[in-house]
Amino acid sequence: MRNLVSCISIALLACTLTGCDAIDRTVYEALLKQLNEEASVENAKVKIAFDAKRETIISETAPSLVSNYELNRKEDVDDGRPERFDSFRAVSYPNCEKPPTDTETNYRLGGTLHRGVCDLHIFDEAPPQAALTTQTKWQTVQVKDRNVRRLDLTIQRPDGRNAVLVFYPGRSDLSWVATDQIAATLGLRPRGTNAVDMLGPDEVDRLIEVATAKAGNFKYAWLDGLTQRDPSSDENLSAT
Repeated sequence: MRNLVSCISIALLACTLTGCDAIDRTVYEALLKQLNEEASVENAKVKIAFDAKRETIISETAPSLVSNYELNRKEDVDDGRPERFDSFRAVSYPNCEKPPTDTETNYRLGGTLHRGVCDLHIFDEAPPQAALTTQTKWQTVQVKDRNVRRLDLTIQRPDGRNAVLVFYPGRSDLSWVATDQIAATLGLRPRGTNAVDMLGPDEVDRLIEVATAKAGNFKYAWLDGLTQRDPSSDENLSAT
């Protein structure tokens, strides 16, 4: 509360110097900070069973969770095609890169901030079986005569058990605001530099080969369909 009073005092001075828009923004940001601090205390009490070695979870926070915590596979739903997923895996691979001759775009292999830990991002995979899921619900609530956007994020197990976390993101990117608190709810440990339980080069190559073959099959199916069409029936054929 003392911090909120201090922010209001600063905002009053800003109003005198630059106009009252400044005080409105500063008071609003101070209110969001207070609400998020209170929510994080309650979120810390929320837990849900999760086995990082055997289970996966579908959410928008996939890349940051895999990079920063001991979670070796994570899924992110493709908003355009909800039956398909992007997967993110923490893997071990020499220099975190494939040979330069590999130009396929159906996957991305790169480094992370952790030595010896690579990020394998495969596009358009089949949905995982029995994964935990996340649902978001936005609503506008009134706090101290102000309308504030609140986000309830529900983590649900396949058996129906769930846990709900609350955030007031403001203009922040949810994936960064929520990552640490989601990790705490799942009981994840911060990622170190060891490669325990991570896939090695042989398995990475196999996954990339499968993904590349699948992408090639789709490309050739599209070309086969194109050659079977009558060119005179469409003067504006183009690949998109």
